Amino acid sequence: MFLFGFGKFLSYKNPALFYLYREKTFGNEINSEIHCYVTEFLIYGKYPRVVTAETTDEKITVLKNIFNTLMLREVKDLLAIIDTKNLLNFIKALSLQIGNLINYSELGDITTRKYPNLKNI
Repeated sequence: MFLFGFGKFLSYKNPALFYLYREKTFGNEINSEIHCYVTEFLIYGKYPRVVTAETTDEKITVLKNIFNTLMLREVKDLLAIIDTKNLLNFIKALSLQIGNLINYSELGDITTRKYPNLKNI
């Protein structure tokens, strides 16, 4: 799946503003307008289908579909986690451990997998 960089995102959203951004010929007024696009880019991401969505609700729906496809199908199969609830709890536990040492014991309790099996993932 190809993702948009910020330049491609901005060229789709506002071609005239992209030209100024690319040429680096803008002041504070344009800077604040670009800031709005940066915020949208950071919140909703780089997926082309999300970028082309018209409304916030549509963006959220597309992101949920991407999450369901990637996480709930592919990762679930890869990790051999049968229960979707366990997978979601596993993802939440991993996200809470970002920047810290991984607590394999806690992850094992959540996924009902043994410590050595988790280390191989």
